[in-house]
Amino acid sequence: MTLRACTLLAVVCFAASAQAQSGWVDRIVAAYKHQTPVETDADLDPGAAVEIQRRVVAALRNGHGDIFGYKAGLTSPAAQERFNVDEPILGTLLAGMILDNDARVSVADGVNLMVEADLLVRVADRRINSAATPAEAFAAIDRVAAFVEIPDIIIAADQPVTGPVLTAVNSGARYGVMGPVVDTGSLEMAEFAAFTVRMLRNGEATGPPASGAALLGDPMNVVLWMAGEAKNRGITLEPGDWLSLGSLTAPVKARAGDRYVARYENLGSGTLEVRLELVP
Repeated sequence: MTLRACTLLAVVCFAASAQAQSGWVDRIVAAYKHQTPVETDADLDPGAAVEIQRRVVAALRNGHGDIFGYKAGLTSPAAQERFNVDEPILGTLLAGMILDNDARVSVADGVNLMVEADLLVRVADRRINSAATPAEAFAAIDRVAAFVEIPDIIIAADQPVTGPVLTAVNSGARYGVMGPVVDTGSLEMAEFAAFTVRMLRNGEATGPPASGAALLGDPMNVVLWMAGEAKNRGITLEPGDWLSLGSLTAPVKARAGDRYVARYENLGSGTLEVRLELVP
């Protein structure tokens, strides 16, 4: 094959790849705006998935505001095994996705909303980007917040779901309800792995209580992974960025009429609660 032919083939392949990515972006943005399930591709390349997510987030910022922070998905061994991946996935949270405590959320605002207890921490120091140990990560945050994420599984029921697919759809980011905030100056690092949280639906527990150890053994391990993955993408975590560290409790399907309370114990003094109501 001549050099010219190789060059033409490369151009054609690049154009086809760009067109395919644009198709993904259009479908995902439509899912967010019109609650239409997304058709997927089991062979989606991980690098292409990251670029698709970047373009999706850029498109959504017009209606959802500036970047609030980032979220980690698949932070438990069970979730990673289910989707045949060996590490978490990174998504982006926008300001318009974050709701105040006691929020009322319409189940019609998503394709397939779920509810799960999560945890937020806030970046205080850019040294988090070079943190190498949990202690260094802990020293680079200044706030922790109780948090209930309401992710949206926008993928059509009969479609393949892989790590790259979940990356492309921005790790399912849709809504999150932010509860009480605690200054980390009043906490010991050990409390992050030892605290417990229980999710209640209409006054009844949705499952057994979970601890911070559900997050890769220690929430600071998730922070380290997120900083490393952000760096791989050319993203610098900045003071004020919030990091959502992943699901603590098993996700449950959102149903209109349900009231949820996520109750956190031993994370600072007293009990922290996040409350929300699901409406039609």
